[in-house]
Amino acid sequence: LRVGTVRKSSSILADQSEKLQSGLNFDLMAGLVDITEKFCSELPESTETLGSLLTESWGLKTKLAEGITNEEIENALLSAVGFGATGGKLLGAGHSGYILLVFPDRSSRGEYIEQLPNKSAIIVPRIDNDGCKVIFRSEQHGAS
Repeated sequence: LRVGTVRKSSSILADQSEKLQSGLNFDLMAGLVDITEKFCSELPESTETLGSLLTESWGLKTKLAEGITNEEIENALLSAVGFGATGGKLLGAGHSGYILLVFPDRSSRGEYIEQLPNKSAIIVPRIDNDGCKVIFRSEQHGAS
């Protein structure tokens, strides 16, 4: 789900970096690392666990710097949970971008999408079991 407008993320990232270097955000970053390790070690098979981990990481991320979240983002997350999402978070530096939401089934996801005013802002990702692979190679840019 696309939220916000196009903007530069440099000020948010600079604020995060300054706070981390001064030691202010060390505990928050350690918490994010713990969530990532938990996800990688357990590779949640349930949408409930995946959604919960995303929501937990989002809660920590919003504390890293001013301007990461706003009312539009928080309302979108709350609305999605009301339609059955098990969790979610904004992707990117903050304040604008795409919200990743986890729904337990297509039906609840579909009900959520149907009530949105701008359905063109929706991308439905799929999990790829093959891992990373080259899907385009440009000879023009020196790739071989």
